[in-house]
Amino acid sequence: MVPSYDASGWAVAPAALGPWALWKSSSPDGFTGQMWLRTEVTLTAEQAARQATLDLGTANEEEQSWVNGQPVGGSSWQPEARHPLPAGVLRAGANVIVANIFCSWRNCGLTGPAASRALRFADGSAVPLAGPWRYREMANGAIAPQLPWGPAHGVAVAYNGMIAPIGPYAFRAALWYQGESDVHFAPLYATTLTALFADWRARFGPDLPFLVVQLPNFGPLVTEPVHSDIADIREAQRRATVADRNAAYIVTIDIGDRHDIHPTNKQEVGRRLAAAARGLVYGEAPQPGGPRPVAATWAGEAVTVRFAGLKGALTSFSGAPNAFELCGAGEGSCRFVAARIAGPDRVLLPLASGAPRPLRVRYCWGDSPICTLSDGSALPASPFELPVE
Repeated sequence: MVPSYDASGWAVAPAALGPWALWKSSSPDGFTGQMWLRTEVTLTAEQAARQATLDLGTANEEEQSWVNGQPVGGSSWQPEARHPLPAGVLRAGANVIVANIFCSWRNCGLTGPAASRALRFADGSAVPLAGPWRYREMANGAIAPQLPWGPAHGVAVAYNGMIAPIGPYAFRAALWYQGESDVHFAPLYATTLTALFADWRARFGPDLPFLVVQLPNFGPLVTEPVHSDIADIREAQRRATVADRNAAYIVTIDIGDRHDIHPTNKQEVGRRLAAAARGLVYGEAPQPGGPRPVAATWAGEAVTVRFAGLKGALTSFSGAPNAFELCGAGEGSCRFVAARIAGPDRVLLPLASGAPRPLRVRYCWGDSPICTLSDGSALPASPFELPVE
């Protein structure tokens, strides 16, 4: 936002701007997170002296802007991002305009018509913000401060508005179904969820049980091993609950909608939560919830994955279990491998001849993987990543 900052190394955005995911593909989905946008506009001394408004058109979702290094306002889920400029902000010659946009869903960016973006003066004249616009994506986890009052991502908005007021009440348990909007923070999700457990227990009781819905399938089908932020969130949810004596999770990888982030089959989600609650909350015998991974071990040129929480023995629909990957340490090292059920609670993953010893095993990884491992409950095995011991 500093006017003297050298942004010459930033990429040049398409002239029309619009959803930034469309800059590299044909889908409005794609890069979510935070983007910096920067342009310059030249004014005469007469124009710089006028009362003016910065008009960015439509900004999706949360926007903060600076003119010549001075903060001029922000917007959150509003149809227009317009900011009256204080006197003295504009100057004759080049004026630097910077916008920071955070977005967690789709159609992210300055999405209105190009003609809607301009410096508008009180006398009705305007100078279009015709660019060129340069941009820089923020890396995962590197997020600048967001608007405190933003309805979706504002700091403490949900807590102050929805949690703090019910502090005097007691609850039998908490159900947590969330995560898609945190994909940009996937590496931090397990820590954040664990902190949420502790915070709510401090307010509502030290033994408050948590039942977490592991994210369902949503997004593109998996045809090869891929990086997936959604899969990272699922694994964070699994790890946070497994590490907590008074938490559990349910698997929904089979009942989502890869085209809709809000799948309609809530009844089955509720049924699975109720079954989990009977064991965790009400002390009944544990109810079937599908196979859960316990450990992955290396022996005899193969990896054996052991499962628990079974009803009967492991089984697989439509042939041998699919969607297992063996991985090295780095990104891009994972490979699909043939798997077979090797006992009532084990899956064997033989290593291909000459392949290096794997360090990790992943199962049912990706945004919308199709996974066939189950047991007598007919519920899906949990997606997971485990170190190979």
